Amino acid sequence: MLILLKDLLEDKGWMVIMNADPVKASNQYSEMQPDCLILDIQLPAGWFSNFQEIHLNNEKYVIPKIMNSIQNDKHTRIKAFRMGADDFIGKPIDIDEFIVKIVRHIQRKKIFDQSVLIDELTQVYNRRFLEDTLKRSGRHFTISIIDLEHFKRVNDQYGHSVGDLVLVEFAQFIKSNISSSDLIS
Repeated sequence: MLILLKDLLEDKGWMVIMNADPVKASNQYSEMQPDCLILDIQLPAGWFSNFQEIHLNNEKYVIPKIMNSIQNDKHTRIKAFRMGADDFIGKPIDIDEFIVKIVRHIQRKKIFDQSVLIDELTQVYNRRFLEDTLKRSGRHFTISIIDLEHFKRVNDQYGHSVGDLVLVEFAQFIKSNISSSDLIS
C-alpha cells in the first residue's frame, strides 16, 4: 500500500520521501521541512516518541501531519489528534478523499507560510524568511543591503501612506530587476 501511495503522489508531481527507520525519518523531517507528513498510527512504539518530538519541536513551521490507521474507531482517532495529528484517514484508504485532503492541507500551509514569511506591504520575503534561508542554505552567497537614505523625511513630509507607496514601488522595482536565482527580503 505504501508503494502504491508513493507512486500515486509522485504521479501528482509531489516529491515523496519514505523511511522505515524512526530516527532517520525524524532527521529527514528536520532537514527537509516537508509540506506534509503522513504517518501510520500502527507503527512500532519508537515512531510515536519521534512523532511527539516532531510535534513539540514544530512551533516554528506549520507542517500538516496526517495519521492513518486500519483502526478507525473514535478512540484511535482521538489518540491521533491528541498526539498532534491535523487529520486522520481511516483504512482502507479512499484514494480520492486521500488526495483531496492532502491537496487542501498543502494549500492551507502555503497560505499560512505566505502570511508569515512575506511582508504584507511590500510582498517580498521578510526578515524571518531570510534568516531561516541563510541558516539552512549551506551554500555560498552574496548579500547586499540597501538603505533608502533619509526615508524618514518622506514619511514626515508626505505622510506614511506616501512612504508606504514608495516602499512598495521600490520593492517591485528590485523584484523586477533581479535574476530568478536571487532573493529579495
